Amino acid sequence: MTDEKRGFGIFLTFSGECAQALKYYKKCFGGDLLLQTMADEYSGMYLDKQMRDVVISATLTNNYFKLVATDLTGDAGIVIGNNISILVECASLNERDRFTSFLSDQKSAYSQNHDKLISVLDRYNINWILSIK
Repeated sequence: MTDEKRGFGIFLTFSGECAQALKYYKKCFGGDLLLQTMADEYSGMYLDKQMRDVVISATLTNNYFKLVATDLTGDAGIVIGNNISILVECASLNERDRFTSFLSDQKSAYSQNHDKLISVLDRYNINWILSIK
């Protein structure tokens, strides 16, 4: 174990209201807010106004919690229950694979998915977002 502080947070999914919601939470609880929109990521030139404002990733960090959020939804869209997940920041791909195998009840899990974030649904239908720092 290292001395680096890691932990878990809350991962929220919105449908177009992410920036508004996290600005509201910042007003309520304080902290530092970082927003990354489609316009930031893709220079916004060829995107219409609605697409430019879509939040890819937002992070609110304060003395109470860490909220990570997005406007990007899965194929099912927003359904009550799939709009909140538990975010765990893993130190390595091996650690993430270990958590994936425990959470998904697999004997072993080797992830060829090198995405920064993956989603795992556990046996209790709790959604976990596992990230690699």
